[in-house]
Amino acid sequence: IKCTWKVGYICKWSHIVTTGNYFLADYARKFCNDVRVIPTVVDTINTHNRIKDQQAHRMVIGWTGTFTNFVQLDTIIPVIRKLQEVYSFEFLVIADKDPAYCDIQYTFKKWNIKTEIDDLLNIDIGVMPLKNTILEQGKCAFKAIQYMSLGIPCVVSDVGANRDVIVDGVNGFIVKDANAWIEKLSLLLQS
Repeated sequence: IKCTWKVGYICKWSHIVTTGNYFLADYARKFCNDVRVIPTVVDTINTHNRIKDQQAHRMVIGWTGTFTNFVQLDTIIPVIRKLQEVYSFEFLVIADKDPAYCDIQYTFKKWNIKTEIDDLLNIDIGVMPLKNTILEQGKCAFKAIQYMSLGIPCVVSDVGANRDVIVDGVNGFIVKDANAWIEKLSLLLQS
């Protein structure tokens, strides 16, 4: 249904191609000589214009996205389960559908454009897990950018544009495996 083969033709027929990251730009350059990278941004004047109060309540690890990305979130559910055995925190999922997890404690909040920023500000630690496939290489680190714009530290998979957006240990943590997820989330939960 998606006809992914047509993307190359669209790039070939285009005078200029803009992409959100360098992985996509490298692909587009196979078909078009004028390719420009415009990184993903958020509006810090009108929407993402507040900073998280980290002293407000019980710790919350959170994720935001659509049900089509639950496959990414699923990769850290065992990590969340292990952390819940040691630490007291809430796990918040903001999405268009409830993921219906049975094996962890979590809170589901239905995504709503009108409450998006307030909902995100409930998160103390944002997560952006990704598998490392071609599809994920094309993602543009939007979740991490949203979290950081609101002063929410994030832990992200070592995949794609996450490497361009996060300076490990400075503005977030980049992790490669389950042990690193546990280590970095534990560090933040204790801090």
